[in-house]
Amino acid sequence: MNLKGIEFDLSVALPLLVKDWLALEAKGIKLQDLSIQNSGVGTMAALAQYILKKANPAIPDDFVDGLTIDDCVKVASEIPKAEAAINRPT
Repeated sequence: MNLKGIEFDLSVALPLLVKDWLALEAKGIKLQDLSIQNSGVGTMAALAQYILKKANPAIPDDFVDGLTIDDCVKVASEIPKAEAAINRPT
């Protein structure tokens, strides 16, 4: 995935592990927050920042501030795809 000219290999960051979900829950983000209807911009931005930072630790902490909400939703929407690949291997 390419965002703001930086290529991110999300396979490095996804699927999220239990330790990732625990870290996200500590920030107030829960699994049910993956639905855009149930979450706000802050939640989508925090999810995107967590995943992108895990994929590329070199990005600055404020990287998501320059993204659109669509970019953040795109990143967050990769979580269920990664989880489905585990549940239904080919």
